[in-house]
Amino acid sequence: MPKKIINVTISFDYELAWGVWDTVSPSYLFSHVSKANDAVKRIIGLHLQLGIPATWAMVGLILQDDVSPEDLLADSFLREKNTKKFPVINEISVRQHRNLFCVDREILTELAGAQFEIASHTFSHIYPLDAEKEDLERDFKAFSDLVKQKGLAQPVSIVFPKNQVNDLVIEMAQSAGFTCIRVNPDNFLYRTQNHGKYKRFLIRVLRYLDAYLPINEMIWKKYKQAKLAVHLSVGNIFFRPDCGCQFLDYMHFLRVVLALKFCEVTGRNFHIWTHPHNFGGNVSASINNYERLLRYFMKKHARSNIEFKNMRDLSAA
Repeated sequence: MPKKIINVTISFDYELAWGVWDTVSPSYLFSHVSKANDAVKRIIGLHLQLGIPATWAMVGLILQDDVSPEDLLADSFLREKNTKKFPVINEISVRQHRNLFCVDREILTELAGAQFEIASHTFSHIYPLDAEKEDLERDFKAFSDLVKQKGLAQPVSIVFPKNQVNDLVIEMAQSAGFTCIRVNPDNFLYRTQNHGKYKRFLIRVLRYLDAYLPINEMIWKKYKQAKLAVHLSVGNIFFRPDCGCQFLDYMHFLRVVLALKFCEVTGRNFHIWTHPHNFGGNVSASINNYERLLRYFMKKHARSNIEFKNMRDLSAA
């Protein structure tokens, strides 16, 4: 009996400063996020060279090249409850530091090609579980209007910030025309919920260890698919490009290998995801680690039962 085909999906949360401005210092923006576009160009080159598709979930704001901090502060739609972000935005000029806030046009041209999929990471990096229903609907419309204005295809896949979903969010995404959503594994380690101070600390430690040890696989359980037509693609593992220690980087590579093996044995699809700005600390080392992983995937593809698919292909399968 032939083995079940295991779909391998790679997705990127392409958000630049819009995804981290409320949690990091300006120094991090310049040390990591400012190099994200350069990393993306090299990642695209690897994927084109090896013929591996990928999904790029983009925050709508990175597609705009005429936005200013004053525009943001004047727009109540973009004001979330956490206002710590605004001192950072006041301190940095969007126009002066375009690489922190905007995608390069040549990158957008490449990503619009057949090998890649441009998905939504929401227009404003809105957290759906903290937002009012009307705000989320407005965000969907803002993203849809923007891609239409840019001459891009309407996305059918969406990745919410922090992979936040519940039944209402899933239903709203389906009503907005999305057919595939990336979600977290359905276990206590990654399930979206409120925790006390000490439990939150313990979960952060366990998530860090999960980058090197198969903790997620030990507590894995099947995701409860909502009774909707939308496909939920579980993000099995987050790729950490470079931690500054070759031994730990290799341990992480082996951890990803084990996660793929687990999916092969259990007959589940494999979905790995990451952020381009995480490559920014050391772009060359990060790209080398990522290329090692892609070439491993290619070897598996040549001799086993894995197939590469982007998120829109999963919903069409």
